[in-house]
Amino acid sequence: LFCFVEEISHSFRVRTINMSSSLVGFIFSVFGLLVVYLCYFIVHSAKEKRVRLENIKKAKQSRKIGVVLGGGFAGLAFAKVLSRHYEKVVIIERDTLLDSPDPRPSVPHTSQPHTLQIRAVVCLEKIYPGMVRDLLSRGARKSDIGEPFLILNKIPVPRSKIGTSTISASRGFLEHRMRMFTLREKNIILKQRCTATGLIFDDDNNVIGVRLVCRDADNSKSNKSNSESDISGKSNGSNDNDKNGVEGAEKNSDNKESQTTQQSQPSNEIHDGDLNQIDANNIVFSENGEIKIFADIVVDAMGTKSPVEKWLKDKLNTEIPREEYDVEIGYSSCFFRLTEEISRLGSALFATSPIMSKKSRGNSVQLVEGDKALVGLGGVLGDYPPSDFESFKKWSKDIDSELTCIDDFIETAEPLTKILSYKYKTSVWKHFERLPNFPQNLLCVGDSVVTLNPFFAQGMMVVAQEGYSLDLMLSNNTYQGNLHYQKMIADKFIKHCWDNSICTDLTRPELVKLYEAKHGKLSLKMRFRIWYMLMFMNTFQDPEIYRLVLLLSIGKASMYSFLRPRIAWKIFKLTLFKN
Repeated sequence: LFCFVEEISHSFRVRTINMSSSLVGFIFSVFGLLVVYLCYFIVHSAKEKRVRLENIKKAKQSRKIGVVLGGGFAGLAFAKVLSRHYEKVVIIERDTLLDSPDPRPSVPHTSQPHTLQIRAVVCLEKIYPGMVRDLLSRGARKSDIGEPFLILNKIPVPRSKIGTSTISASRGFLEHRMRMFTLREKNIILKQRCTATGLIFDDDNNVIGVRLVCRDADNSKSNKSNSESDISGKSNGSNDNDKNGVEGAEKNSDNKESQTTQQSQPSNEIHDGDLNQIDANNIVFSENGEIKIFADIVVDAMGTKSPVEKWLKDKLNTEIPREEYDVEIGYSSCFFRLTEEISRLGSALFATSPIMSKKSRGNSVQLVEGDKALVGLGGVLGDYPPSDFESFKKWSKDIDSELTCIDDFIETAEPLTKILSYKYKTSVWKHFERLPNFPQNLLCVGDSVVTLNPFFAQGMMVVAQEGYSLDLMLSNNTYQGNLHYQKMIADKFIKHCWDNSICTDLTRPELVKLYEAKHGKLSLKMRFRIWYMLMFMNTFQDPEIYRLVLLLSIGKASMYSFLRPRIAWKIFKLTLFKN
């Protein structure tokens, strides 16, 4: 480069330019610069690689214990993910889990209809290799998202194959298979009948563990007191036997027989793991029954009633930003034995929807695993379905649906369970990602962060994507801390589902009044989206528009897809000239 500059300056001085020598000098100069840059790139890359390997080594050394609070759908998925990257993973569950697909008592919506959307299916297969095949082999139903018989505003929507599949199964069945896959991992410890009472913080307000109270100790005390009372009862019984003769002996013999039958009955409870497998430096047993587990990461998967928000508020003296709006939906559901008439129709779902329509009632039949079908009734704004069989049948008939096969099925099919009801009042999104001082080593996932309208079947899809993204980050060593992770799941997975859910729900004027009473007037952008949503909700009879709606519900399309000129013109035309 120096020689080239000298040649140019000399040429200007003598007013002559030797083009050949200048070109050769320029080529050699560029070649020299490339060699210098290549050497710098090699040295810098080697240095970055060495630093990255050192960071990876430090990160792997610090990944010893992970604690997952909650043993439901989200807790099991994240425990499975952490088991690949941490030496020990502890699942803390407040219920007693069974080795059967029975619903958990602490989850009131377990018996309501559930569907795995395509993104949930793909992510779960990545987390649990072979699980989709296992579900289908055990009776779960696989169908195209465009195949269900669906009635909106008394108009049947077009049935056509979209090329995107869903899996239909009961929530208890899904969680049971997930438990079996998760507990196969030898480094996962399940601790049942335990309640998290608080987080353990260090001096910098970073989470370093969790406090627990287990009911086992209480049970042992109660069992001890019961045994003492049994002993005293036996002594009293012997005295009564001496006094009353044969009657006391018969009572004692009956008690012994009942005790022996109770002991001989087989239990299908899942056995607890041994907390003694954890290093003694990372676990402390207190005399008052409290257990402290020190962990490198704590995952909050305790659902809608998670106390983590309150714990953080008390510790950080900061309100957690949140969004919420009223939905006012009620469900009642019951499992029936599947009939040939329904199975011959070739669909996994038949539904009259109370959402995205002017009607306040809806009913559905969802084919699930085995020879069962789940019948669900739904209502909005206080028009909730009953929980006794006679009223259940009458309420479904009063819907005046074109899908008479649902009413016929309820009349003729054999009920297998009692009717369970569930009311979903409010959708909530807790913005943990907006906390600048969010504690390190804490992750909030699933319903602990956001609860979405269950009609859209997006909750399990969001959880599966959150779990798989964490697995990818830890595997590729791109995990940049929990605050970055909370922002990522909020932007990539939650925001899209939240916007679609709130715009669809607020198409009812009654819910808009409730929203504005709490949060003030809607923004112009929100009003436009709701107005446009109302327009294309009346055009579902068009196959192309309905296909876009289905893709929007599973996250494969956005609201901007409906603003394309050809689609927008079709929506306006069908709305203006509907008659």
